[in-house]
Amino acid sequence: MAKTDGVGARIRSARVKQHMTQIQLARQVGVEPATVWNWEKGKHDPQALTLPAVARVLGVSENYLTTGTATTPTHRSVSAILADARKEIALASDVEIDQVEISCTINSSSRAVIEETANKEV
Repeated sequence: MAKTDGVGARIRSARVKQHMTQIQLARQVGVEPATVWNWEKGKHDPQALTLPAVARVLGVSENYLTTGTATTPTHRSVSAILADARKEIALASDVEIDQVEISCTINSSSRAVIEETANKEV
């Protein structure tokens, strides 16, 4: 029986809010779908090295996943924004996240110029 208040339950809740399947989450985090299933059923928690990727892909904080306490960041880093963009582009293009490359150049007027590419013809 799955725990209703643990890390796995919060992973499942965040995944469902993102309209993401267990398979999609597994692919984007780099684990097997059975691993996601085990997390959500409360059989295992994500390893410390995997937790940041899970949080990033699901758009929540690590603190939320581990404690259930939501934190509101005052700002997001460029790398976090680009990581989220990669995820969105991969989902929209129906490609694996590792097939999406984004380059970002910040010019002297502090405006970011972003180029998105996916290894798929559109």
